[in-house]
Amino acid sequence: MDHTHIRILLESDLANEIWNNIEGEIISGLMNLSKTERNNNHYKSLLEGHSFKVTNELTPKLYGLFKEVCKRLEFEDPVDFYITNSPEVNAFSSTRSENDQPHIVNMNSTLVDKFDDQELQFVIGHEIGHIISNNTRIHEVVNFIFSDPLKLPILLYNKLTIWYKLAELTADRYGLLHAVTLKNAFRAFSTIIGTGYFKNQF
Repeated sequence: MDHTHIRILLESDLANEIWNNIEGEIISGLMNLSKTERNNNHYKSLLEGHSFKVTNELTPKLYGLFKEVCKRLEFEDPVDFYITNSPEVNAFSSTRSENDQPHIVNMNSTLVDKFDDQELQFVIGHEIGHIISNNTRIHEVVNFIFSDPLKLPILLYNKLTIWYKLAELTADRYGLLHAVTLKNAFRAFSTIIGTGYFKNQF
């Protein structure tokens, strides 16, 4: 599937501009080679300590929802899905750092309790959208370079402020492919507004 038509044009343009400005390809390669910075391993270790991995054997219904979203988006990269026991309404995604590793999507248990299947698929599609659009990787590289957000150059800060908002809207468009009705999408969006991968960036 060609996903370019799903993305907001300004978001895509800003993402490319930011990626080039921060030398994303070079920094991303350095991150992959680093012995101390392995993002997916880090997240995977954290999740496996207090979360459970969604599998067809343990939770076939949830597993089916996750797989259905990936299939509809024609996204064939391996993805590990986790549920974290938490009262916070939140979800996040993390891109793999190497080709032999899976991407990660995590949802807090409150989402599973509160949302119906279509609303959950909106959230899943939203997070997968971040991965497909390379949004999560840009975010990770920016955090790798500028561990202290107060040291962000003002021009980059302003671009990121706009881009983060547009990235959320782009991800929502991926989620809308699975919400079936605008009512389901609106309910999911209004419940998790202000949360998610790009929450409280600065």
